[in-house]
Amino acid sequence: MRKPKIVMANSITLDGAFDGFKADGKQHFRVNRGYYEYMTLNGSRSVVKGATDSDPIAEEESDFVKPNKGPGAPYFVIPDSDGITQGLLHGLRRVDYCRDAIVLVSEKTSRTFVDYLEERNYGFFISGKNKVDLPKALDWLVEKYEVKTMMVDAGPTLNRVLIEQGLLDEISLLVHPILAGDSCGKLLYQITESIEGVKLELLKCTKVENSLVHLLYKVVYQ
Repeated sequence: MRKPKIVMANSITLDGAFDGFKADGKQHFRVNRGYYEYMTLNGSRSVVKGATDSDPIAEEESDFVKPNKGPGAPYFVIPDSDGITQGLLHGLRRVDYCRDAIVLVSEKTSRTFVDYLEERNYGFFISGKNKVDLPKALDWLVEKYEVKTMMVDAGPTLNRVLIEQGLLDEISLLVHPILAGDSCGKLLYQITESIEGVKLELLKCTKVENSLVHLLYKVVYQ
């Protein structure tokens, strides 16, 4: 199996929350800018949350045309077997920081969602019976797009799956001097005993502006 180097990059609070606080977007981009160059892996729920937190955007005829933005912005790759991003992807297609959306689906994905992707000229790949077969999908991305590094911008579920399947190579965390409390979602709360053999090797620990700390770990599978 061929795969790109995969880096989980998240801003979190000191007690591990990834939402419910105002992250320093400028510093997050600065410490992770090398991973933004070509392709990011995004959770489907994160895409839905981003769309629902913003004003609704009506789809137009121009949204059916694949954009030609050049290499300045990354592709957004979205595993979405359940088709929950249907009707929302044009919002990504319009923004300057997204080159276009590529969707990973499975054999159980509805024909309605696949037709939606085909009619709008989104790149997509079918693998896996009930859920996306990520190793096969990553191999396809390497073959078709020659991607070498991929940043993960997602929540607990996709990050857990990547670790459990031995696909994650590095973890980049920008730690904010904030205590969010129990009301906010914790980034790695889904981690279970199934990854007991996973070790983390510290590669970098850097203090950045506004009392933030950037931690970079290598994920070692034993």
